[in-house]
Amino acid sequence: MTSPSPATDGARDLRHDYLVALDEWEVAARQMRRAIDDSSAALSVLRRHVEDGGSIGEVPTIVAAQPLRSEMSSAIDQLERSRHAAQRVLFTLLVEDGMSMADVGRVFGISRSLVSRLVHEDS
Repeated sequence: MTSPSPATDGARDLRHDYLVALDEWEVAARQMRRAIDDSSAALSVLRRHVEDGGSIGEVPTIVAAQPLRSEMSSAIDQLERSRHAAQRVLFTLLVEDGMSMADVGRVFGISRSLVSRLVHEDS
């Protein structure tokens, strides 16, 4: 029985890394949706308050703006980091599968040099 070649092991590891990155991206997307839903609910409360003639001076006390802002900022940051990680692994897989960096760049609408930088970036 022969053992798998290092290239096969490397590709298998990268595929596994890509699946992990996709899972993390999905979790981040759910967090982003939750942050958007929380902000949307707060905006609805504020809108009703103002439409009903409520005091503008009460607006800062109606919703907890700082935690909402913090939740949104954190969710945006995590979504972008997870997207970047998944994209980096995908580009590496595509290049290892024989696609040129220029072609990867064309497909994704970015420069070949950015693809190269991402492929060679440490995770």
